[in-house]
Amino acid sequence: MSNIDAAPDPVRHAVAQPTQEVVLTKDNWQQFAHIQNGVLTISAQVTEIGDNCFFGCSDICKINFTSNSRITKIRQGAFAGTSITSITIPQSVKEIGDVCFYGCRLMKQVNFDPNSQLTKIGNSAFGGTGITSIRLPSSVTSIGGACFSCCQQLTKVILPPLLRTISTSCFNGCTTLTKIIIPCSVRRIGDSCFTDCKQLNTVIFENGIQIETLKERTFQSSGITSIIIPQSVKHIGDSCFYGCRQLNSITFENGSQLETFGHSTFESSSIKSIAIPGTVKEIPNECFALCKQLHTITFSNDSQLQQIAPNAFHRVLDQLTVNGPQHVRDLFSRLNPTQ
Repeated sequence: MSNIDAAPDPVRHAVAQPTQEVVLTKDNWQQFAHIQNGVLTISAQVTEIGDNCFFGCSDICKINFTSNSRITKIRQGAFAGTSITSITIPQSVKEIGDVCFYGCRLMKQVNFDPNSQLTKIGNSAFGGTGITSIRLPSSVTSIGGACFSCCQQLTKVILPPLLRTISTSCFNGCTTLTKIIIPCSVRRIGDSCFTDCKQLNTVIFENGIQIETLKERTFQSSGITSIIIPQSVKHIGDSCFYGCRQLNSITFENGSQLETFGHSTFESSSIKSIAIPGTVKEIPNECFALCKQLHTITFSNDSQLQQIAPNAFHRVLDQLTVNGPQHVRDLFSRLNPTQ
C-alpha cells in the first residue's frame, strides 16, 4: 500500500499560477504534482520539496522534474524509503537535505545536471541506497555525515574539485568501494569516514592538499594496501588504520609535519617497516600493537622523539629492529619485550 493517494485532483491543479513559489508538502502535494504509472511529475512552480514529503511512498519509482524546474532545496527525508530506481537532480537544486533518499534500496543511479548548482549534501542523504557509482557536481563543497554509509554496491566515487569537507562516517560500510582520490581542496575528513570499506585498496591524496588531521578510525578495517601521508598532516587519530590487515606500506611525504599519533593508530595492521618523521615526539599506547609483520622502524638523526608508551609495541618488540640516533634506541631499550 502506498502512503499517498496517487490520483491527482485536476481542479486543484488548476489553482496553481506560474508566478507562485511553492514549498511542496504532505498536505499540498496534489495541487502541484501527480503520480501516474509510478512516475511522480512535479510542477515548475515548486521551489522546495518539504520535509518527509513523500517519505515511504512505495508507488514512486521515478521522478520527473520539468525542464524549467526551479527547485532549490530537497529537504529532509523527502523521498526516503521510496521505490525510486534512478534520478536526475535538476540544475537549480542547491541543497539536498538529511536522509533525503535514505533507504531507497532500488536506487541504482544518481545523475546531476551538467550545470548543477548543488553545494551541500546532507547527513545520510543517500545512505543505504543501491547506487553503484556517483560523480558529484564540481559545485559541491560539503558532504554530510554518513552521506553514503552502507551503500554496499557503490564501487566508484568521483569527488568534486572544490570539496572542503567529507564528514563523519561518510562512506562507512561501502564494502565494494575500491578506490578514492581525495581532492587537494579538502580540509577536513571526519572520523570513521572509510571504516569497513573492505575492498578499498587505493587511497590517493592529490598533490598540494593541506589537510592537517586524519581523524579517529578514518580507515579502520579497510582494505588499504599502501598509503602516502601528505606533508601537511600533523595528527593521526586513534585507531585510524586499526585492523587494516592488507596495509603493508606507510610512507610520509618529505618534509612531513607530523607531530602525534593516536592510540592504536596502526594496531593489528600488516605494515612491515616504517620511517617515523623527525617531528614526532611521542608514540602512544598500542600504536603499533599486534603488528605481527613489523620488523623495522627507522628514525631520522634529527628525531625529536621523547617518549614511548609501555604498550606502544605490544607483542612486536622481540622481532623489531630499531634504526636511529642513540637517544631513540635508549628509549626502546627501556621497554619490556614481554609487554
